[in-house]
Amino acid sequence: MSYKGLKINNLYTDMNNSLKLLLDNNLICYYNAIKIANNDLYEELFWQNHISERKNCERHFNSLEQHFFFLENSSYNCILFDGSIIRCSYKFSTKSKSIESHNLTWWPSPICKDISEIFQSSYNLSDYIKEHLENNPYKNINMRTPIRFDYDIKNVSDNHPKSHMHMQNSECRIFVDRPLCFNKFIKFIFKNFYYKKYIQYDFWENLDELKIGDISIPQIDNKEFLAFTTHKNSNTY
Repeated sequence: MSYKGLKINNLYTDMNNSLKLLLDNNLICYYNAIKIANNDLYEELFWQNHISERKNCERHFNSLEQHFFFLENSSYNCILFDGSIIRCSYKFSTKSKSIESHNLTWWPSPICKDISEIFQSSYNLSDYIKEHLENNPYKNINMRTPIRFDYDIKNVSDNHPKSHMHMQNSECRIFVDRPLCFNKFIKFIFKNFYYKKYIQYDFWENLDELKIGDISIPQIDNKEFLAFTTHKNSNTY
């Protein structure tokens, strides 16, 4: 199978390799096959079973309802060892091969528990999490916000930087200095939210970072933003 866009082809290969590496090291329980679609305007890479609107919309951001909707519809790239969900999509211009948009989401599980063994059994993961919460919601529920990195060159304003991070609520947009490849994103998630797991492995620096867009410069003085440094030994193009 071949894809016209070099960047989306490399992203596809890197994501598959990285997902297999994470699975082999028990950091994820399962991953879906990555989908690629293209037409005269766009080349897109996205998760399985994308369902437009409904629980995907902004007003459901940070709700348990959205988490279970993604989980029950298998609408994700992978499930982490604790039941958290990763969803990543990219859109490139077919003509210029430049990135148009991306959506990179870590949707944390409402429980803080290794579910690897449960996932391998016949037990339904969604039912397991719901039962776990119902037994003692005040003790069992784990309050963690989703983290979503968005990039969109067609919707830019002072309150909507083309590259930004959502957390806590859909109106929170923290300026980010560049679009992210999957490897950079997944390292960020594990280093910041699963640090004890992160330091158990030495393969992180071997996950090459793909440069998929130019670094943006803040247009407002003293504007707070999140910068992602590039390692000297990273292979970029």
